[in-house]
Amino acid sequence: MISGTSGIRDLINKLENREEQKRILIIDDDPGYISLLRGWLKDDYKVFMSTSGETALEWLSGNNADLILLDYEMPDINGPQMLKKIKELKTADAAGKNSSSGGSVSEDTAVSSSKTPVVYITGNDADEMEENIRADKSGLEPDGCIYKTTGRDEMLKLVSSYLKS
Repeated sequence: MISGTSGIRDLINKLENREEQKRILIIDDDPGYISLLRGWLKDDYKVFMSTSGETALEWLSGNNADLILLDYEMPDINGPQMLKKIKELKTADAAGKNSSSGGSVSEDTAVSSSKTPVVYITGNDADEMEENIRADKSGLEPDGCIYKTTGRDEMLKLVSSYLKS
């Protein structure tokens, strides 16, 4: 229950700050891990969740995220495949917006709108991930990698750093 003017003012400030919060999309086939991350992030960020690559792509076709945390190993689409699809979607989205507004599409515009950081989240160890990323022939690299063993405080620091870059 909200009481008095200061309570209402606090609620209004909280709602206004919520509108300005950065948007994070978590894509992971493990609902338990998504819930854990959401619990850690929800006070500071708007958190959206998807347990499948296809659902995430549908969401991204109509929404934007400031950061995407992407599970490296999922059953429907793996991390490298999703990374490629996300970059293609964002580039196509930028091209479509420019051409529909009558403007010409430049590579700079398409590339700049595809700059949402995409960070792998993985249960693999660091050596295995480095090898996997080097072996990927798509030419695309994630903006980083966070290990699922990362604790809350370190996760919050990492997320903040990716949002600032």
